[in-house]
Amino acid sequence: MIADTSSLSEKAVLQARLAVAFMEMGNKAKARLNFGFASRTAGQITEPADRISVFTRIALRYFDARNTTLANEILAEAEVLAATQLEPQLRARVFGEIAMARGYMGDFVGANLAINNGGKEAGRQQLVAKLAEVLIVDNRFFEAMGIMESLEDHVQFTQMQLRIFANFIYSSRVDEVKQRLGSAISRARQINEPSERGLLLSQLARIAARVGEDAHSEVLFKEALENSDVLEGRKSQLNRGLVALDRARLLHFRQSQDTLEFVTDIVVRDPIGNEIAATERTAKTLLPESLLEKEEED
Repeated sequence: MIADTSSLSEKAVLQARLAVAFMEMGNKAKARLNFGFASRTAGQITEPADRISVFTRIALRYFDARNTTLANEILAEAEVLAATQLEPQLRARVFGEIAMARGYMGDFVGANLAINNGGKEAGRQQLVAKLAEVLIVDNRFFEAMGIMESLEDHVQFTQMQLRIFANFIYSSRVDEVKQRLGSAISRARQINEPSERGLLLSQLARIAARVGEDAHSEVLFKEALENSDVLEGRKSQLNRGLVALDRARLLHFRQSQDTLEFVTDIVVRDPIGNEIAATERTAKTLLPESLLEKEEED
C-alpha cells in the first residue's frame, strides 16, 4: 500500500501507522525503522504548512507508541515553525491541527495555547468547538466540558452538554448530571433566538425529569412553550409540536396531547402526532401498565 501511493504526505502517515503496528507486535526495531522512514519522507515535503501538518500526525503516532516525550518535542517544533514560517490563514489551520493533537494526547493547556495562537476570535471558537466534539466522540466527557467552558455560542454549548448528559444517564451517573444541570440551563436561557432557546429548554426538561428533578422539568417545559408562543406561524407550531414530542418520550402522554391540541397546522401536526402515537403504542406494548399509570399521574 505504501509503495502504491505517490503522495509524500500519505506515504509518511502510512509509514508512521506501520511503525505503531510493529510496536504493538513487540518488534521495536522495525517500529524505529518505520518511524525513521516516516520522518525522512515528511522532511521531503516542500510546502511548509503541509510538512508541519504531516509531522503533527507523526507525533500522534509516536504518542500511540507510548513515546510521549518525542511526540511532545515534535509538536513543540511544529508550533515554532508554524508561528515563524506561515501566513496567518495557513497558520490558523496548522495551529488548529496542533490543538487537536494536543487534545488527543490529553494536554489541554497546550491545546488551549495552540488555539489561542491560531488567529482571530471566530477561528478560536471554531477550534474550541471542534476539539470538544472530538473529545465527546471519544467519551472523554470531563475533558470536553473543561474545553467547552470557553465556548461563547450558547446553542453549541447546550447541544454538546445535552449529549454528555445523555451519556451520563445511560451509564447511571445521575448525580453528575444533577451537579451540572443548573449551569446548562443558565446557558440555554441566554440563547437569543426564541426557537432555539425553547427547543433546547424542552430537551433539558427531559433530562431533568430523567434524573428525578420533576419540578424543575415542569418549569422548563413551561418556559419552552412560552418561547413557542412568541414565535409566529409554522415556526411556532413546529416548536410546540416538538415540545409535545419531548413530553411523549417521557411517557407523559396526557400532557403531550394537551400540548399538541394547540398545533393546528396539519403539515406539522400529522407527522408529530404519528410519532407520538407510535411512541405510546410501543410503551404500552413493552412497559408494565403500572409504570404508565404512574407516569401519567406524575
